[in-house]
Amino acid sequence: MHHASFVLPMFAGFAGSAMAQTCTATWDASAGTPGTTTGYVGAFTKYCGKLIASGSFTEMAGVPGTSYIAQYDEVTNTWSSLGGGLTPGIGNAFGTSFATYTGDLYVGGFFSTANNVPGTKSIARWDGTQYNSLGTGWGPDTVTDVWSLLTSAAF
Repeated sequence: MHHASFVLPMFAGFAGSAMAQTCTATWDASAGTPGTTTGYVGAFTKYCGKLIASGSFTEMAGVPGTSYIAQYDEVTNTWSSLGGGLTPGIGNAFGTSFATYTGDLYVGGFFSTANNVPGTKSIARWDGTQYNSLGTGWGPDTVTDVWSLLTSAAF
């Protein structure tokens, strides 16, 4: 199996001082929105005000189109599809990592496509509306996966 990691360039300037955030950890044992029906959640990120989860689950909270990736709206307390989900690879699929760059969300893992978009094998760019190819060129018979994504100012 071939493993790949991608580094996405990031150019940012910092102005002002860092803002401190105070959080108090508590355990919430109340019943709430159910989670995955099978599998596990392997990665979380926050994107456009929503919590994005990805992993090896085939459905989140019984919502169609949430295979291997879903978004949670904290205001409405609901899960929904992120562009129709990810399509399984050879035998299974899972999401492993996220990165944001120039306003887009990059998704890495092991999947054959992101919502059947050609050229999105194991890595895809979500522009807030649809998945896009990065032109990786990985063929349909190759076994590839992406385990981590990182944005960097080094490029």
